[in-house]
Amino acid sequence: MKLRNILIPLYLLLSIHLIAAIELPSKIAQLEEYKNLIQSQNDAPVSGDYGIPSSDTLFSPYEISSEQSDTVKKYFGYDYFTNLNSIEIWDNLPASRDYILGPGDELIINIWGDTQVNSNHMIDRQGKLFLDKVGLVSLSGQTLGNAKEILINRLSNIYSTLSGKNPTSSLDVSLGELKSLNISILGEAEYPGLHKVHPFSTLTTCLFQVGGVKSSGSLRNIQLFRNNKLFKSFDFYTFFTDSNFSQDIHLKDGDVISIPNRVSTVEIQGSINRPAYYEMSNNESINELVNYAGGLTFSASGTVVVDRMSIK
Repeated sequence: MKLRNILIPLYLLLSIHLIAAIELPSKIAQLEEYKNLIQSQNDAPVSGDYGIPSSDTLFSPYEISSEQSDTVKKYFGYDYFTNLNSIEIWDNLPASRDYILGPGDELIINIWGDTQVNSNHMIDRQGKLFLDKVGLVSLSGQTLGNAKEILINRLSNIYSTLSGKNPTSSLDVSLGELKSLNISILGEAEYPGLHKVHPFSTLTTCLFQVGGVKSSGSLRNIQLFRNNKLFKSFDFYTFFTDSNFSQDIHLKDGDVISIPNRVSTVEIQGSINRPAYYEMSNNESINELVNYAGGLTFSASGTVVVDRMSIK
């Protein structure tokens, strides 16, 4: 009886070790196979020929997959705003030609030649600055170029060397301390509300400064309102992929940026360079989707599977 009690636990222990010895190499082989598959996908170069149909349009949530598929883990474009703490909005950037002066801007006036003057002046809340022996000069709403002409006209009454056919003195105006722009951010922003941003901000750099867009927000139809009217619609996808920088205009004080909800979600997987979730506009085809996704890899076949899911 004692011998039986000893043999039964010994038998069970040997069985457990035997099962582990059989299963462990199988698990290791599976892990190695998965690792090699991931490495082959990462090393695959880009194919120049898509070889896919272009007649299908993508507006509903479609799912596109190849024979081999990877798990899609992110939405395209939103990581543009994740480097907020690693990029600075430089204060020494030159002012744009259409930069509008306003309360809080500091002007540096330099006169050289027969007359030597250097002075700093702050535009007050009424949009004016005070010049000694000249008085108040209204400059709010003017560009730097216009401000220079106004100052030459007013100061030439004091310094005659600035006027005449052959003036012997020259005047230049530059910016010192700058006012901030008050921009309202509405909709699917990470931090909606009223924000103060850099005075040279464009639409993209403004959104970068205020934390960016939620993944639930649209990157295809960001709307800029100016003077209570729709002034511009911005498409981040063409900004990213087509380098269309002309739509990235400079903001003005009081502008409103509205971010609507994302209206479509399209997933693309498989032998593609940027597998992710994408937002497609009406009448866009699979070709546009593949272009946004960075093109196909060399390992891609000519087979594309489209799964259309209707949402009720």
